[in-house]
Amino acid sequence: MTVVTDSSTRKLAPPGSAVAGSAAQLYRQLLIVYLRGTAAAVVVTCVLSLIGLELTLRQWLLGIAPVPLVIGLVILIDVLL
Repeated sequence: MTVVTDSSTRKLAPPGSAVAGSAAQLYRQLLIVYLRGTAAAVVVTCVLSLIGLELTLRQWLLGIAPVPLVIGLVILIDVLL
């Protein structure tokens, strides 16, 4: 098993040993992937809504104003639970 300790050196971990920090790194990477996917879904939804709906400026503002708060709340709940 090869473990990258920094960009220039590599060390081999003995078979069957646990690599320190690997669970935390995996969790962090999964969280980043989740946040990127959520952001992409929000952007796609907003673009499709913009293309397909004929709303007034007031309706758009009322519809989009709570989006950051709601998305932040949903992500916070998902990450904490």
